[in-house]
Amino acid sequence: MIAESALTRLGADVERLWAATRFDPVAFTEIARAELLRRRLHARFALPSLLTRLLAPSPLPETTVTFEEPADAPVFPLYGSDRVAVDLHLYCPSMTTIHDHDFDAAIVNLEGQSLLSTFAFDEPRPAAKHVQTGQLRLLRVERMPRGAIEVVHAGPRTIHRVTHLAARTTMLVVRARSPRLARARVRREQHVYLSGWAGGEGSKRGQRGQGDLAVRVFGRTERGRPACHDARAKMLGFLAATDPRAAHVFLVRLLRTGDAWSTLSTLLDNWDYLAETGDLEPALRASRRRLGPWVGRLPAAQRCLRQIAQVPWTLLQGEDERLLAALRLTLGDRARENAWAAAHAPDLDVPRTSRRLSRARQLTP
Repeated sequence: MIAESALTRLGADVERLWAATRFDPVAFTEIARAELLRRRLHARFALPSLLTRLLAPSPLPETTVTFEEPADAPVFPLYGSDRVAVDLHLYCPSMTTIHDHDFDAAIVNLEGQSLLSTFAFDEPRPAAKHVQTGQLRLLRVERMPRGAIEVVHAGPRTIHRVTHLAARTTMLVVRARSPRLARARVRREQHVYLSGWAGGEGSKRGQRGQGDLAVRVFGRTERGRPACHDARAKMLGFLAATDPRAAHVFLVRLLRTGDAWSTLSTLLDNWDYLAETGDLEPALRASRRRLGPWVGRLPAAQRCLRQIAQVPWTLLQGEDERLLAALRLTLGDRARENAWAAAHAPDLDVPRTSRRLSRARQLTP
């Protein structure tokens, strides 16, 4: 059974080895990956031995997680310095958005398994402040079993979507921090890629190498949001609870005058309400005229997000059902699903699992 001290030593050793390269940014991921390979932490990992650490009187290491996490995905910091951070991330069954990161890292699955889909973002063009458009293209789909290691590079070099298939997936993230960037006040942000990539036309075009037109925007982390957005969002929530009519007027005015990021975020957050009131199509048309044609991609992106949200990930009975659901949201074609399963999951009974998946969706309220 692995002790917390072993994970703490991992952070210190990675930092020491990286220091020997004078903190060469290019060297970090290979150092972290090599240390994870050498230690085989997954073979000795047991979560209960670490849970007692949460009850200890000594403080946890400081950490700064700069990317979005689901509300039910706790982050457990194990090591933190101004150069290196080591965090433990726990996940229920779920599928992330398509995103990149603002750090270099090596990530190991300590328990559970995931499906990793990686993408390329071709022909990026600035569309507005905090917004780019480009072609999103699927590169590969692979399983990450227990012990598998993924190397992540900051920015669009690593664009991925992760589906956590097990009842509990635990990942260890060894990531670099950059004092030089902090001193220079250079901001790196996680970005989210909005497209129709949910087993529909986007995935089919991407498989043919054409790519799907996507919108790349700052994620919703605190650092990535425009400063005014939180104040406006809080006011909108307050008015919705106290004066719905004033809330509606405020929402419409916000969509007419907000910056690109805030308009996009507000549209997605209030999509169903705007559709019910008949204001969605006018808001989309006005936003497209004011901000640019990229707004026209939002309906496809919303359909994608809705399809992912409608999958009852935690209610599905087994990893096979979750795997097949993830494949359908990624490959979008039964022939490709069967070909991938034959090559990478030969034990997956696709017809039988498909029937179970259909029954589970029918039973979901």
